[in-house]
Amino acid sequence: IVVAALTGVVIGMNKIREGAKITLEEDARAKYDSNIKEQVENAISMLEQYYAAYEAGECTLEEAKKQGADMLRELRYGENGYFWADDTEGNSIVLLGNDTEGTNRLEAKDVNGYKYVKNIIAAGQKPEGGYSDYTFPKEGSDEPLPKRSYSKLYEPFGWVIGTGNYTDDIDAKLVENEETINKIVNKWIKYIACSMSVLFILTFFVIGYIVWDITSSLKRIVAFVGKMAEGDMTGRAR
Repeated sequence: IVVAALTGVVIGMNKIREGAKITLEEDARAKYDSNIKEQVENAISMLEQYYAAYEAGECTLEEAKKQGADMLRELRYGENGYFWADDTEGNSIVLLGNDTEGTNRLEAKDVNGYKYVKNIIAAGQKPEGGYSDYTFPKEGSDEPLPKRSYSKLYEPFGWVIGTGNYTDDIDAKLVENEETINKIVNKWIKYIACSMSVLFILTFFVIGYIVWDITSSLKRIVAFVGKMAEGDMTGRAR
């Protein structure tokens, strides 16, 4: 019974371990998705002021777009979050002010041959915007790493606004959390195993004593019955 109980505890704790890992991963990735979506929506809301100025006749549409592009180019969030913008034909409007701006990158591919820009633009034209996953080296490195972005179309300018980041940081944090969970679960498994081992030892000694006591009593009874069989009625079974 003790062995069966210990096995059940280990199985149960392992299920808790796996459930905790899944929950933490889902929560981390959901928060990441929510954050980059919120950042894009905030950026789009900031573009509204430039389009409103155009509608009010304060500037031309091209001037409004230039002002909006300058704002996006300098806009940052978190440690290294930035924004980019492409028109629906794949022409780069904003990309950190580098030489890519003004070129068409619709056919750009990641190291796996995936046309990530085309997908980002297509995802951004969905009613609620969309997410894209691809691989791309970090600045100053040739190693391709997983990246996830969110993009959404700003119709007045015809721009697909996007942001995203590398997800290896999330993966590293999840590994760290997994190690913490493993330590906690393994600690409790050890505690429970030790407790059950002590219980098993105590149960062994109790059962041993009971067996010894019953055996001793049976021996006395057998001896008494033997005397009775020989006609000795003076003894007593004790």
